[in-house]
Amino acid sequence: DMATLKVAVRVHANSYAVAETMSSRLHIDPARIDVVNRGRGLRIESEDAVRRRLSVRQGLNLGPGHTVLLAVGRQEHQKGLDIALRSLALLRDRFVPATLLIAGREGLETRELDELARELNIQQFVRFLGHRDDVADLMLAADVLVFPSRREGLPGTLIEAMALRLPIVASSIGPVEEVIGEPGDVGIVFDVDDVLGLVAGIQATLDDSSGRHARTERGYQRYVQRFTIDAAADGMRAFYERAIAGG
Repeated sequence: DMATLKVAVRVHANSYAVAETMSSRLHIDPARIDVVNRGRGLRIESEDAVRRRLSVRQGLNLGPGHTVLLAVGRQEHQKGLDIALRSLALLRDRFVPATLLIAGREGLETRELDELARELNIQQFVRFLGHRDDVADLMLAADVLVFPSRREGLPGTLIEAMALRLPIVASSIGPVEEVIGEPGDVGIVFDVDDVLGLVAGIQATLDDSSGRHARTERGYQRYVQRFTIDAAADGMRAFYERAIAGG
């Protein structure tokens, strides 16, 4: 990277957080970096969404009235899945009949997460699904996206959740707020590692249907305006035009 940067005219980063970190780490003038976010091409008709929601729930033996939380991410410390497990235990203690689905490949914390689920006595209420190619369908089947990451580049999972109108409760780190905007506008945020904050965010989301609907609609509009394939393509075209013109 250091060698190629000596001849590169412009540098692309997929988020402002990545741009800030790498400009310092690789000694790049921030003025040479263009931020172009990732794009997604998710547009699903409401009738199809309902059908897919029911199909996934039936496949997982989850009834239509069951509360389903979804976390997406590999089983590593930075993803904060231990916080998701602890929040589920508290919710169950408060008589919220929730099940947590965790979609993501195994990692360095797989054993610790299994042990934590047993320690918290919630193993029957959490499903470690491993790597999945149908994350969009899982999102359609879920009631809340739980996103307790400690570090991220640009959280594509949040972009997909906004596109599919899935309510978001996420940790308040810079890349998260870069995607969802001001706290409370599109999703509810909580401090990193704050289990009680995550629980409160989940309960507020489940209890306030009008607020939940308003946030997901704003999230969908934000997705359309900033995170579609067309928006990403326009940004990359402008990036290459600047590079061709000499920066």
